[in-house]
Amino acid sequence: MASITLLHTNDLHGALTPERLPFLLSLRPKADLYFDTGDCIRAGNLAVPMRPEPVWGLLAEAGCDASVPGNRESHILASGK
Repeated sequence: MASITLLHTNDLHGALTPERLPFLLSLRPKADLYFDTGDCIRAGNLAVPMRPEPVWGLLAEAGCDASVPGNRESHILASGK
């Protein structure tokens, strides 16, 4: 019987940094697919980005196959109102 190994992250809340990326990169070769299920950014502002979110590039660098937005990505901050 064939098996599939999944790597999954969620609720990172800005904790994925360039310094922590090597750990994720060490796990990625062991997984067939890597999914992030949201809340990877530090704080949200739906459609009003106040600054670049470096986590998107880090997920791409880690070989994330698919991700979905979480509720963190749609929080409207006072600065976006």
